[in-house]
This record gives sequence, C-alpha cells and structure tokens, in this order.
Amino acid sequence: MVTKREVLEELTLPKLKKVAQRLGIQVRKGITGFIGERALGVELRGPFIETLVNSPIVTLEEIDRVLGTNYSGKGIPRESRQPKEERHRRSPSPEAEQVMTPEPEDEDGAELELEYILGRFLYKEDLQDICKELELPVSGAKDDLIERVLSDEDFHPGMALSYVDKEGLKALAEDFDLRTGGTREDLERRILEAIPTEQTTEETTRPAPPEPAEAVARPSRPAASESSASILRPPARRELFAPQSPGELPLEFPEEPPSSLIPEPKAPFVAQLQMVSELLEAYRPSQRFRNEQAYEIEVAQSMRHHFGAENVKTQVNIAGGRIDIEALGIGIEIKVPGSRSQLQTLLGQVSIYRNYYGPNLLVVIFNDFAKVQDVNEFSNLLRGRGVPVFVK
Repeated sequence: MVTKREVLEELTLPKLKKVAQRLGIQVRKGITGFIGERALGVELRGPFIETLVNSPIVTLEEIDRVLGTNYSGKGIPRESRQPKEERHRRSPSPEAEQVMTPEPEDEDGAELELEYILGRFLYKEDLQDICKELELPVSGAKDDLIERVLSDEDFHPGMALSYVDKEGLKALAEDFDLRTGGTREDLERRILEAIPTEQTTEETTRPAPPEPAEAVARPSRPAASESSASILRPPARRELFAPQSPGELPLEFPEEPPSSLIPEPKAPFVAQLQMVSELLEAYRPSQRFRNEQAYEIEVAQSMRHHFGAENVKTQVNIAGGRIDIEALGIGIEIKVPGSRSQLQTLLGQVSIYRNYYGPNLLVVIFNDFAKVQDVNEFSNLLRGRGVPVFVK
C-alpha cells in the first residue's frame, strides 16, 4: 500500500498548492522557503509536503477527491513515477532535492488561484450578482456558480475582489505572501499583480476573434456607439424568472416555502441527538483552519470513528439546499463566519434545513473571524428557535 508521503512527493507544486488550498491548510514556508524564492527564484515543494504529511485531515481519499486521482485504490501509476536519478540529479543536498524549476503559470494555475478566491472569500449571493453582471444564469449550487463564472471570457479578477471587504483582502494578501498594509486600493493592486498574468492580461492582449457571419449563441457586448438594432442578441435570461402559473413550483426557494414542500413533522431522535451533541461538545479541532471544508472533514472523520462510516455522510442534498454533515439522521451545519452578514445568511439556511430535519438539527460555529458579540447574538437567536448551537 502506498503511503501518503510517497504520493505527496510525486505531486507537482501546483497540485500540492491545490490540495492545501482546497482543504484550508496554511503552509508556513519558513526560512528555507524564503531563501528559495528570493535567492534562487524558485519555490520549494518541501514545506508543502511536510505540512500536508503532518496534517491529520490529509488522507489519500481526500487527495483523490481534490485532484480526481485514485491513489487510495491503485497507488501511484508506474508510468507517472519520475526516474529516481532524474529527481536527485540536481544536487545531493536535501534542500536542493526539493527545488523545482519554475513551472509556467498556465491557464490551470490561473484558474486555481481564482477558484480559491471565489470559493473562500465570496458568498453565494455575491457570485449570483457577478453572474447577473455577466448575463449568466444564477441558479445552482455555489460550485456551479464558480465554474460558470470562471468559464466566462468577460470575467476578470477585479470583479471578484470588489466583493471582498478589507479584512478579507488582508487575509488574501497573507495567502499570497504579500504586504497587508495600505489602503484597499493598494491591497487590490498587489493581489491582482500576484494572480498569474495570463488570466489578468489575456483580455487586453488577445485580439478579438472574428465574428462568424451567422448568428452566434452569445455575441460580444457592443460599444455604446453601436446601433443596438444591428446587434444580434440572445433571448433575455430574465425569462427564467417570469411569473409562473399557479400550478407550477417556484424556481427559487422563497422565504416561506409552499405547504406542498414542507414534510411531515419529525419526532426528535432523542438518543441520536444526545450522542451527536456529546461528541460535538467534546470536539476540539487539531488546528484552526481558514474555511468550513477543513472543519467538515475533521468532524466527519471523528464521527465515522465513533458511529461507523455508513452512518455519517457529508454534503447531503436536501430539499432547499445542501447540509454539511448528516450523522445518525441528525443534520449538522458548520459555519466559519467572517462578518455579520454571513451570520444573517446562516439564519436563512437554518430555516430551510429545519423544514427537512425538524428538531434533529445542530449548528457548529467556529469563531475565528467574526465579532464575538455578533456570534453570541445570532447563537442566542438560533437557540431561541430551538436549534442547539455549539461555538468553538
């Protein structure tokens, strides 16, 4: 059976970065990484490998899920292994073995940085606003919106940064190893310069493709001076939200779901609630993570150890949304709020989940970024509605 270290040592630097970013793990590069970047002009894989090896949430299964590989089932494909002499021919010193020549910042690297920004620092509502601005559909889950935005040629990173507050920009600057001082404009400028240039300059350097004679599915936006009558336009996307007949279900979930969507009231699972609540009360994270996904992975692993893998599911689709964890029939929503608006969003989510789980619903809040008084206020609101809340 291949070990986690063997797999990580076979991964390229962009893939190591992708695993760390998707799992919310912050890599401290130390003095060796600093010297490698400043003096040699290259970035070392060593700090990434050691950090991921020592993290309890990084498993072969999680690496497979992030990268779409199958190391946990089949190990490292023989054809993907690098010859040993080629990996070590640069220098006999351990530090030099980890030095890699700078890989070209290709389109996948640029998308990786932007995907991290959209997923970590923007809310679903922000992504929907960007989709409206780009004249894209606004339905679907957050991952669908991110993929839709990244695939649009008119999207540029500045559109995403405009939705991030100054504290979020500082956190993002830290992720890129940039200075965090100065005005909001200074932070945005540094971050835009740190994002791979192909993504940020492609629009200005790439000549506009010739328009075919026949009508295209999505014509480019006309200049203000062009005549609107001569431009072929697609059907207005607002037709998706046109008034519906009384017999149809609404396309978006309203504040009060219609009675036909509300399930029969559920009785509380007393024993299951007690067992899950006791585990959450005793749970202490192995480290402080930057996003909800990392906490979700670690909490789910702990629950699978206690309750069995078959009794714990993650990212469960239910009517009206998708809850983080379901254990023994108990719904568990995890939040790492960064502002008061995120806590207000949590209230709306809980009201939808409550329609499905009834009293069998728990909320876990990791208070790393929001104000303590805001977290206490909204926690008491949820408890007043009968939803147990655990603040970590």
